[in-house]
Amino acid sequence: MLHYLLKTNFRHKLILCMTLFLVTSAGLRAETKASSEDEVKTCMRKATAFMMDKVSINGGFVSSYLSDFSRRWGELEAYPSMIWIDGPTPAMANVLLDAYLATEDEYYYRQACRVADALIAAQLPCGGWNYTFDFAGEESLKQWYATVGKNAWGVSEYNYYYGNATFDDQNTYRPANFFLRIYLLKKDPRHKEVMERAIDFFLKSQYPNGGWPQRYPLRYDFPAKDGSPDYSSFITLNDGVMEKNIDFMLRCYYLLDDERCLSAARKGMDCLLSLQQAPPTAGWALQYNLDLQPAKARDYEPASVCVSTTSGTVMLMMEYYRLTGEKKFMQGIPAALRFLDEVAFCDSMLQLIERSEEKVGRSSENGKLCPRMVVPGSSFTPLFLHRRGSHIVNGDYYIDQNPLNTIAHYSSFCTINTDVLRSRYEDLLNLPAEEISRNSPLLHPELREPLLQQFLYNKRPEGMRRFLYIDQTRPVQEVLASLNEEGYWPTPLVLTTNPYIGEGSADDPVPELYEETMKHPFNTQFYRSENPPLGISVNAYVQHMGVLIQYLLGQKENSNEN
Repeated sequence: MLHYLLKTNFRHKLILCMTLFLVTSAGLRAETKASSEDEVKTCMRKATAFMMDKVSINGGFVSSYLSDFSRRWGELEAYPSMIWIDGPTPAMANVLLDAYLATEDEYYYRQACRVADALIAAQLPCGGWNYTFDFAGEESLKQWYATVGKNAWGVSEYNYYYGNATFDDQNTYRPANFFLRIYLLKKDPRHKEVMERAIDFFLKSQYPNGGWPQRYPLRYDFPAKDGSPDYSSFITLNDGVMEKNIDFMLRCYYLLDDERCLSAARKGMDCLLSLQQAPPTAGWALQYNLDLQPAKARDYEPASVCVSTTSGTVMLMMEYYRLTGEKKFMQGIPAALRFLDEVAFCDSMLQLIERSEEKVGRSSENGKLCPRMVVPGSSFTPLFLHRRGSHIVNGDYYIDQNPLNTIAHYSSFCTINTDVLRSRYEDLLNLPAEEISRNSPLLHPELREPLLQQFLYNKRPEGMRRFLYIDQTRPVQEVLASLNEEGYWPTPLVLTTNPYIGEGSADDPVPELYEETMKHPFNTQFYRSENPPLGISVNAYVQHMGVLIQYLLGQKENSNEN
């Protein structure tokens, strides 16, 4: 080639030299890219091996661990034999599938199957899941509930052992979604069986009117201190129970063509529509009794119309309108918007709150500060949440119209932007009829096929996290550098608990300030640590793996474009 170059004219020499330069540069870039990808994959493999081989219990997880594993936590402190379904175990399952799809490395699929095995063990005979599962057996779990759970003041969902499944906190929704996802990926019959049991659970637990209870099979065993009935059978909107159940039923219809699920979804949407209250408080509640009236749940969840739930449900009504093209979902929105406009705090209340030390936010151009809950049918009478005491034996919640010294773990306040809601509503009204449902997979079957890829690649809007298509070069380097020698990303464990040491006494002092009610030795509820130790966090693993997975997918996209 050198001999040929000497005999060509200058123009040809220049072209050939530039070609050689570009080929060499491309080779160097490819080598650098390969080196970077190898480094990323090595980091991912090391972190995953640590989590699966040293942290997991039979493939399952709690949320966080001290580095020496002497203590561990789900939503409360856990026994070494326990895993948490409410969050960490489904999150690990999904991120391992994400890693498999990004790397095409069967190792990650095998690890996802290990997590699936833990979720299979935890699936109850009814087909749903409880918050937690104990591999040591039911007696060990009952002992945990009778000690740690019973004395967690403020999280009454753990104060009693129901023995049934729950929809609260998307607890059954998340593992059910995972099994739908892993089954559709490779069609493993074992995963199909679990998925079908979960779908049947959603179907059989739905009330004839379309609502879903918080827990199922139905139990009525634990009335509140004030004698109000056990709330676990009530129709529940709180924490997205109705919304997510409808969402899962629609997804099963789209991806499995299961007509039963479409019927359940439609009944659920109609039920939500019927639960709107009459003016002036024309919103939605957190939960309802079977007479479709707002009902009390936990001691700090009074029978009320919930302002934040109303705002979210207005958005849902608009979504259902686009999905179905049916105007009935729009009819209650004007009354709901008037309620949201009028419920906002007046100037005198805002001044009182701002003069206090309450950390509740404030009205701004992004929205108006409102009470989170109001008395149904009232002239917007707010309900503010308080507590006094030091532990579950001598502690009480109470509710009044005083906005000061409210509890922090369940806010009495929210900020609502009715201008945004109204603008979206009016935009929808002004759309031509043929535009309303143009992108509806319910009305246009040809749109369902792309949903499968979006679902498998975890890009669905309701996914546990969204991929962010931004330049992540710097975060990738930080993620690689921050993995320690053992194979995990050390994380400050900000939330902690007191270990269970027994029950308190009714004679113990009763503090008035909320902050003084949190850390009593007999209270096993979470509180914020002033000097958090570094430890192992499932959330840190999921987030860091997400950055690395996104980097690899970005490299794939660049390769395909070139």
